Amino acid sequence: MDLSLWLVQAGAKCSFAADPHFAELEAIKTGLIQAKARQWSSVVIESDSALAIKILSDPIRSCPWSAKTLKMDCVALSNFCTSVEFRWIPRDITFAAHNFTMWSRMSSFFSDYSHLCP
Repeated sequence: MDLSLWLVQAGAKCSFAADPHFAELEAIKTGLIQAKARQWSSVVIESDSALAIKILSDPIRSCPWSAKTLKMDCVALSNFCTSVEFRWIPRDITFAAHNFTMWSRMSSFFSDYSHLCP
């Protein structure tokens, strides 16, 4: 979203992760890769996965071993931005994003939605 709270970019990616938290971390990593490619200096990542946000927000020493590689990848990608915020959003608020993900879950899809903003 930009400063007027309009969605600027959204994405969905098919994941074969056995654990939904790892799938969420992979999606966040993909978003950070896109932010780096677009040279964005300030990024807000929103997720309805409280565990994924906790893993990314807490120190590396408290990260579960199984998620350390994904966390380190996300931290490294975050270093390309001046500001990166990870926010937990309750699932009932992310209804539209969830529906978007369900719509595109059968393919890898990432697109710029800024043309939809007034």
